[in-house]
Amino acid sequence: MNIVSTLGRIIIASLLVSLISFVGAVGLIRTKSTSARHGATLVRFAAGVMLTSAVLALLPEALEEAGSAIAFPIFWGILLFFFLERFL
Repeated sequence: MNIVSTLGRIIIASLLVSLISFVGAVGLIRTKSTSARHGATLVRFAAGVMLTSAVLALLPEALEEAGSAIAFPIFWGILLFFFLERFL
């Protein structure tokens, strides 16, 4: 019974997020100037979100496998990319 309730919540949340995304996309497509002006930025943002979610999904498994030894290189990698993005 608990699985059905969890599955129902997942489906409702997915539908809600899809609806919000659709409404946002329609709002951007309605005006050509907005779409042309912000199209490249939105694609970059979407790519960043996908990469971030993939890395964050792998992080718990990496920490479980390597223990605390992997935390320091992860921290330095995040810090390096922050400064590369900020100053380049």
